[in-house]
Amino acid sequence: MKKRGRGFLERLFPPLDSLEESSQNFKKKEKGVALLIAISTLAVMMGFIADLILSSSVNLELSSSVQDKIKSEYAAKSGANLGLYLFTVTWGISLAMPQITGDPAKLEDNAGSYWNYINLLPPLGADSVKMQDELSSVLSEDVLGLRGVMNEKNREIMSLFEDNFKMSIVDEGGKINVNDCSRGRCLATLESLVALFSCPAEKAFLEDKGLTPEELAYSIKDFISESDKTSPESEVSDKNAYYAEQDPAYKAKALPFDTLNELKLVKGWDDEIHAVFSPYLTVYPINNTSNSEYSKININTASDDLLGCLVPSSLSETCRENFLRKIHKLRKDSAPLSGDDIESTLKDLMCYSPGLNSDSPKSSPKEWFGVYSKAFRLIIEGNKGTKTTKLEIVFKRLNPGEKVQGVDVDSVIRTYQVLSWHFS
Repeated sequence: MKKRGRGFLERLFPPLDSLEESSQNFKKKEKGVALLIAISTLAVMMGFIADLILSSSVNLELSSSVQDKIKSEYAAKSGANLGLYLFTVTWGISLAMPQITGDPAKLEDNAGSYWNYINLLPPLGADSVKMQDELSSVLSEDVLGLRGVMNEKNREIMSLFEDNFKMSIVDEGGKINVNDCSRGRCLATLESLVALFSCPAEKAFLEDKGLTPEELAYSIKDFISESDKTSPESEVSDKNAYYAEQDPAYKAKALPFDTLNELKLVKGWDDEIHAVFSPYLTVYPINNTSNSEYSKININTASDDLLGCLVPSSLSETCRENFLRKIHKLRKDSAPLSGDDIESTLKDLMCYSPGLNSDSPKSSPKEWFGVYSKAFRLIIEGNKGTKTTKLEIVFKRLNPGEKVQGVDVDSVIRTYQVLSWHFS
């Protein structure tokens, strides 16, 4: 009985040495738990810090990328301002030159025109300015021709920036202006379109798609013509019937094209046809055809391929070699293909003979061509780091005293009118 009572008392009041041992075991367990918590907390903190570093790095990269993109856009805008200014200067020189030389005034555009020198300029920016300064110090001359473009103050400012821009200019006048068919008969435009579509390879290409040159040309006319009547050559009686069946349905525009891409809305005109023919077409300028104002293709700036299609006799067996040799020499010398006498050029350079052109009874190729251009496309590429911004501006050159369409203020003197611009 005594032993049972004693065991109960021992369990109720354990000895001191037993209490010390239990306390030590408990402390060991506490340390293990604390260490586990500390390691877990450290792991969470390290993960958070790593995520913070990665997020900061990504944000910094995105911020730098956005900054470079914005700077490239401003570089493109700077190039646009400089390009338009230089074109205005070259236009002023062209107008003043007859007074300086005493020669009769003769306005024409070709590869040797003053505005073409814009295409010879190198990319403008800090690097080009530094290169110019280094070469000038060695050679004592304006190697890159920048002194005629930028004064010393501009050069000093530009040398502070790492971004640069490259300018180029394209003559839209060396193409067929399809918008001339929005009003009036536009016979010359239609005949030139039919001639372009009738090149042997191009005609075969269209035949594979079930189209004829006449059908495609007159479909373009009917699409933008303000008249409800259709052309017999387009082979439709209702100009809206085809477009009403599309999904979504639409109607013929009955207005000039705003961009060349709108040609893809015309019956039969798909992406492949657009890729083949769009380089030879333009929608600028939108002429006031109610006053019989139509565009003429600048024979001096038109591509050799376009000339060969429009005047097939130039690529005949008897003329091809002569044509290619002469045109190569003229292009190499930056000389105009023709002056005022278009008919003589067509005969001498392209072996043209009206009697051989029986497929075009309504108009003659000599009526399709001119030597003066109105619309130009200025292309600027702004660069900063890995970012590039492309800006295209289409503008119309104005003659002294010419009124700007849509502007009633006669007192404003302008040398050009911006027709379109967009970033890409």
